[in-house]
Amino acid sequence: MVNQDLLKANEAMKYFENLKIDPMMVIIMLYKEYNILYLIKSKKSPKDIQNLYGKQDWQMQNYLLNAEKYSLEELKNIIITIHNYDVKLKSGILDKYVALDLLSIELCE
Repeated sequence: MVNQDLLKANEAMKYFENLKIDPMMVIIMLYKEYNILYLIKSKKSPKDIQNLYGKQDWQMQNYLLNAEKYSLEELKNIIITIHNYDVKLKSGILDKYVALDLLSIELCE
């Protein structure tokens, strides 16, 4: 989803569904991934982020490359969007699979 490729995002969602991974866990994972990008874009020290999240050097290189694809404002809006879907899911407004599908579509726009 970081690359905003809807086809690949859909394949990933189906993969998670086939593995019976709870959509709530996927939403948490997405939040964490975009939060790391946000911290990088906020000019936080990559080494501090790496230590905080226990990431390897090669993972941080990927985060640094992916962070270039977004503005700080875009990342902030994505994190807010993920939070809003989290609330809708937890409050029962949306089915967990529907919420994850809609979220993936919105993140790829």
